[in-house]
Parts: sequence; C-alpha cells; structure tokens
Amino acid sequence: MVHDLPEAFPAASGGVPFLGRAEELAVLRSVIDRAAAGHGGALAVRGEPGVGKTSLLREAANAAAGARVSRVSAIESESDMQYAGLQLLLSPFLHGLPALPDPQRLALTTAFGMESGSPPQRFLIGLAALSLLADAAAEGTVVCVVDDAHWLDRESADTLAFVARRVASHRIALLFGVRDTEAPGSLFADAPELRLEGLPAAVARRLLGGVRLDDRVADRLVSGTRGNPLALLELTRELTAGQLSGAVALPDPLPVGRHLEEVFRKRLEKVPPDTRTLLLVAAAETSGDAHLVWQAANRLGAGRAAAVAAEESGFLLLSSGIVFRHPLLRSAVYHGAPPQERRLVHEALAAEDDDRERRVWHRALAALHPDEDIARDLEQAAGRAVARGGYAATARLLNRAVQLTTDESRRPGRLLAAARATLDSGNPSGADTLLQQATPLLSPGTGRADRLRLLASIRFAQGQVRETVPLLLEAAELLLRHDERAARDTLFQAMEVATWTGKADMMAVARVVRTLEPVDPDTASPVDLLTAALTARLLDGYEAAYPLYRRCTRSLLATEDLRGFNLGSIAASEMWDLDGLLALTSRWIELARAQGAHGALSLALLLRAIPELWRGNYAAAREFGQSSADLSDLTTGQQGRTGSGIELLYCMTGPERATRETAAAHVREATASGREHYGALVPRLALCQLEVGLGNYPAAVTHGLRVFTADTLGPTCANVLPELIEAAQRSGDTSTAQAALDRLRTAATASGTPLALGLLARSRALVARDDEAEELYHEAIRQLESSAARPQAARAHLVHGEWLRRQRRRREARDSLRTAHELFDAMGADFYARRARIELAAAGERLPFAEADTATLLTPQEARIARLASTGVPNRDIAAQLFISPSTVEYHLRKTFRKLGVTSRGQLRDALAAHGVPADSM
Repeated sequence: MVHDLPEAFPAASGGVPFLGRAEELAVLRSVIDRAAAGHGGALAVRGEPGVGKTSLLREAANAAAGARVSRVSAIESESDMQYAGLQLLLSPFLHGLPALPDPQRLALTTAFGMESGSPPQRFLIGLAALSLLADAAAEGTVVCVVDDAHWLDRESADTLAFVARRVASHRIALLFGVRDTEAPGSLFADAPELRLEGLPAAVARRLLGGVRLDDRVADRLVSGTRGNPLALLELTRELTAGQLSGAVALPDPLPVGRHLEEVFRKRLEKVPPDTRTLLLVAAAETSGDAHLVWQAANRLGAGRAAAVAAEESGFLLLSSGIVFRHPLLRSAVYHGAPPQERRLVHEALAAEDDDRERRVWHRALAALHPDEDIARDLEQAAGRAVARGGYAATARLLNRAVQLTTDESRRPGRLLAAARATLDSGNPSGADTLLQQATPLLSPGTGRADRLRLLASIRFAQGQVRETVPLLLEAAELLLRHDERAARDTLFQAMEVATWTGKADMMAVARVVRTLEPVDPDTASPVDLLTAALTARLLDGYEAAYPLYRRCTRSLLATEDLRGFNLGSIAASEMWDLDGLLALTSRWIELARAQGAHGALSLALLLRAIPELWRGNYAAAREFGQSSADLSDLTTGQQGRTGSGIELLYCMTGPERATRETAAAHVREATASGREHYGALVPRLALCQLEVGLGNYPAAVTHGLRVFTADTLGPTCANVLPELIEAAQRSGDTSTAQAALDRLRTAATASGTPLALGLLARSRALVARDDEAEELYHEAIRQLESSAARPQAARAHLVHGEWLRRQRRRREARDSLRTAHELFDAMGADFYARRARIELAAAGERLPFAEADTATLLTPQEARIARLASTGVPNRDIAAQLFISPSTVEYHLRKTFRKLGVTSRGQLRDALAAHGVPADSM
C-alpha cells in the first residue's frame, strides 16, 4: 500500500503520461468543486488496466488547490488484510481520534490494532471514519483518492462505501480508480461512474511520437491496443527494431489487456537474478516496510546493487522507499515467479519479520508440505483476526490452516470453521465448497447435524430461503438422538426462519416440537419458552399461547441472551402488547449494542419501529428504520435490496405513489427470494391500510384477504384484522367482515391489552346495529386512549363521527371528527386527516387550511437532533447515540436554528414546543 499527500505526487508515478483527458478531468474537478461548496460526493473512475486511471486521478488531486488530499494505492497482496487500506487513507487525520465519541474511537483503534478490545462493530468503524473526515473537512475541503480500489480489503471497501453514501453535506470528495468489472463487495454500488476509454487515435499517435516506427505499425498498435496508453508504451519497449520499422510482422494478437502481465514477465526475464530476487521480495512483502525488504533480500543474496537494475529497468521507484511503478508489475513479478522461489522469499520474510501475524502468514506460504504447528498458529491467528472484526482475514487464515493440517482428527473441525468464516466474510459459495469437502469426514451423528445447520445458513445467505427450514428440521431430528439441547436450539432457529417463509414451515416445526417433552414454564430458558409458546399458538390457538407469551416477555427482559428477542418481539406484537414490545425492543437494542451484534442490532432497530408506528411517532419510526437499513448495508453489503420496509408507513402519512411503488418492489423481491410471509405480507398490509385511508374499500378487501388467509404468526396478520373488518363492512361484504371479527374477538379477548380490546370494540361497533353501536364506540375510544396508540384512538373518533353524521347527529359528529382531525394532523397522518376534513365538511364545518407548520419542515433527523440538543446533550453524545458524526450534528442544528428562528440551544425547547414538535418520541 502506497500513501502520499499532494506534494508527493511524482509526475512519473502513474506510469502513463496525462494526455487527451480534458473532459474527464473536468468531471473529476467538478466533484471536488462541489465538495468545496459543501456538497460532497464520490466518483468511481473505471477502466481497463493501463488506460490512465492513475494519471487522471493524480491530475485531479494536483488541481485541488487548497484541499487536503490523502491518496492510497491498494495492492493485491493486502486485499485480505482487514482495514489495511482504510488505516492508510485515514492516517493524516488520526490526530482527530480524541475528539470522536468514545464508542467510535475505540471501534476504529481496535480495528487498526492500536488498542485491544471486544470485536468492533463495523457500523461504528464506518461512523468513526466519517467523523474523522468530516471533522477535517470542517477546516477545509478534503479529497480522498483510492487508486486500484478493486484490491482494497473487503472491510476497508465496505467502510468506504458507507462513508461515500454520507458525505453529501460535507466538504469531502472521494475518488476511486477501479478496473473494469472489478470491485470489492458493494463499494461502487451507488457511486456515480466515469468510464475511461482508450486514447483517441490522434492522441495515441502523439504518445508514440518519441518512437521511430512505421506509420502502418503505429496504426496497428493503436487499433490493437484500443488506445491503451500503458499497453502502447510497454509494447514499444518489447517489440524489436524490425517489428517497429515494419520489416518484421507484428505478433498476432498483440499482448494487450489480460496479456499485459505476460509482457511484464518477459521483461522480468531480462533483469539479473539478484534483481529478480529483490523484486520478488518487494512483491511478497505486504506492509511497505523497506527495511524488512532489504533484510530479507540480503538474506537471499540480493544486495542494494540489485536495486539499481530494478529502477533502471522501470520496475521500481526508489525515491519514496520501495514502490512498484505500476501495480500490474507487482502482480506480474509475484505470480510469474516459480512456486519454489516464492516459498524461499516467504521463508526469508518470516525469518526477518517481527510482526507475529505477518510472520505466521509468511511461514504458511513458505511451507512446502503440511505442517501441524503452522496450522495451529494459523488457527490462533484467525481467532485474533475475529477479535478485530476481520472476516475476510479469518477466512483466509483458516483456509490455509486446512491445507497445512496433518492431524486428521482436526481437519473436519477446521473445515467447518473455515466454512463458517468464509460465510461470515460474505462468500456463501466459497463456504459451500468447503462444507462439501468436510462432509465425508464428519461423524454420522452430531457431525452431520452440524453440516446441515451450516448448510441451512449458507442456503439462507444465498437467497434459497425455501430450503432452509427442511434442512434445520433434518438436523434437529439427528440431534434428538445425541444432544437434545442442540436439537431444541435448532428447532428454535427453524421457527425463526419460518416466520419469513410462511405457515406451512411454521406448522412443520411446531409438530416436531410437540413430540418433545414439555418444558416447565417456571424454569425454562427464554428460547425454550418461546418455542413452546409459538407451538401452542400454531397448534392450540390464542388462548393457550398468550399466557405463555406474557411469560416470554418477562423472561427475556431478565436475560442477556439475544437469541429470543426477535421471536419474543413478534409474540408481543401479535397480541398488541404495546408496553411489552417497547420494553423488549429497548432491551434488545441495548444488549445488541453492548455485545457488538450487528445483525441483531439491525433487526432490533427495525422491530423497534413497530411500537413507534402504533404510537403515531412516524418520524421516530423512520429514524429507526433508516438506522436499521444503514447497519444492514454495512454488515451485509446488500444496498440493492428494497430496504427495511419502514417506508411503507407512507400508508398513513403519504404520498400515495411512494407506498404503491415501494410495496410493489417488496412483493417482487420477497417472491423471488422465498420470503413470502414477512416480505410479501407487510406491503400487502400497507396497501390495505392505504386503501382504507383513501376510502377505496373494495381494493382494501382484496389486499387484506391475502394477508388474512395467510393466517401466520406476527403483527402483520394481527393488524390486518381491524382494517379488513372496516373495509369489508363498508363494501357490503358482511361475511368477510364477520370472519375477520371472529378471529379478532378470539385473539383480542385472549390478549386483554387495552389496544387489543379497543380494536375489538371499534370493529364490533362498525358491524353492530345502530342501537348497539354507541356504547361500543365509547368503549373503543376509552380503551384506545388509555393504550397510547394515538392513530387507532384517532380512527375510533373518526368512525364514531362518521356514524354520528349518518345518524343525523351533526353537532356531535363535528365534535368527534374535529378531535380526529386534530390528532391526525398533529401526527402527520395526511390521508386520515384529509378523510376527517371531508367528513367535517359533510357535517357542516369547513376547516381553514393552516399555514405550513414549521415542525413539518424539520426532517426526522433534524427533529431528533433538536430534541436531544434542547435537553442539553452535547453534540459528541448526540453523534454517538444517533450513529452520525459530530460535524453532521452541527450541520443539522444550523439548519434547524434557521427554520425555527432561534440563535442558541437554550431557545430550542420553547421553539420546538411552540411548533408542535414532541419533546420525546423515542
């Protein structure tokens, strides 16, 4: 890895003269100019090897007058060294570490090996990187240039992708150079691209102007290389005088594109043996330690005199240490060397290197035969890599440990460990290959069960979700003969997956669970209690399950085991236990953060949005949903997916088009991936709610019936019941309304929560005779107002007012409708506020259209930051709590001050209250 600041950009470092790129340079400069104006951004420069990406990036950086420029060039040999690229890129800014929130600082310093600690959260590492750059950008424009970014280690690539998506409000420009069709993970999934083609013919001919060659040969070289400047320069050095003059035919095809490395290898054959040795040592050494290169080269008989030939032949630049003139040269030197020579070089580096991590890796690459001692050291190094959050490095170390294993009793376990690490690194196909190697070596009992459990995780990661539950059930049946504890844990995992795939899988799991000895509810673990509760719900019904659900909530709140919180939250939401769901999701988030469990935290944040939706805190729900999506992006790299689904709350707040488009995208993705239950039912519930809000009752029935007939666990099928009852009754479909009411009556009565009983009373009122409806409406309003479920209470006032108007009790109707409108308007539930306004007009009252409230002009993030700042929380602590940088907090506060017309934090509380921003929505 090479790192330099702008003054260290030597004119020849890219290896390709800068010619004919005025338009492309203008594009890069525009990115930098926009960043200087406070509109940061990223740009990926793509092109084939040698096309001039390095030169273009160098020129753009040199043209960034007054900016702080950090430039790194990634190298292939470091692509498995976690956070290597990020550490070098951020090194000019590390003096800002003390100003970071403590969780961010510790995560970054642990990842860089500067401190020891628990495995760092990748989300916090991303935030720390963003914070460092944002703090630096507060003093002036920052330009980060990453050349050959396709060779970045995966962890650095994912972190930079995270940063690149969040620099819009900072004076930060990120420029990446990457080979065509190559990119690690998701680094360039969202960044705009500039595709760099070969030089135009006229410019390419200018590049060849210093070489005496026949015009026809020049035309042939330009066309054969498609104007690739590096290929042109290298070919003119390789071709003979006869070929250049046209006296001897040119080779066909010309060695360009993928043949460039072969060209370099041929040049390598012409340098002295000791120079080749020095070059190979430099290519194999990954830390950039010039002293270590000299020591190892001397050990192999290559003295400093060898460096003269290396520089004269154009391979190395020695002015800045030991740097290859072009990354392809390094690749060609290393991969072109015979295996025995590579082993000797790694052996020499291992003997000279004091770093134990690099030393064991060099020993592993030097080994000619399997070596159990090295395999054990690699296994231990893998454990240390896990502690630093290096998933790709862990997989690499364990894979090599498998290759060097001589103790056959250790091979199956190492293969399984390597497969798990490979899966964790984001490579399910590689994990599948390793698992296939392990399969014949596993014991027929627990070994085969371990294989099935891992295979299930691989299939889930590959998107083959439908295969997951059958694999887990097969594993559980095997484990029942040997290890009942493991069998119960596997059945719990199967039930959790089945919540994504649908009722058939849930029932299959429940039937196996029912064959086991019943657990004692007073002593069972949360996981076992949940499995029993969900099985009772599926096989015995609501009355049998809900008492167990309540026990589950209490049990989970007293544990630190994260496994049960997902299904526990689903159980609480199914019985409309708003208080229990708030407590569970809060505890879940707290534990997941403390334990560095990224996937669990992402899901916890997502499910925490549900009680916020129930309470009408739509801004908070969006914040939790976005935080979940951000964390999922960083930990899975799947930015292309449709997201958390929280955007579907537009079904209450508008706009209509956003709900319909988002719902359609979710249904398509869920159907393709096999996540029919969660993935497809949620958007259909949203569409049902949307159509009810718009008064399109027949359409609402169509969507609601899809969810109703699925009849599975969770909040989706529970929440559709009152929607379907209202829509069906208003459509004249009394049989559907009655069927949904029967199910709601059973579930709500078993639940007994104010929210459940309020929804039941409201739904009964909608289908009741006029002489029975009045009392039911009052009961619904009383229960729902006591539940803190503001949207449902507002809807009870709305339907009550509509009923009163039909009863020609217009004054009373206006009172109820006015209450409903005020509640909906305060929450920002636009569709229902409009419906209440229309009903009020029909009842004889027209509301004036209020001017836009300042609170609606605050984004959810601005409102959240303003609320925290108004209570005296410092910017640094706000940043830590909201997973953003302190400078981002400052940016949002400046905008908020302007919108609210205040000049200090002390004025915020009164200003927020005056404009109707809730003091606490979390």
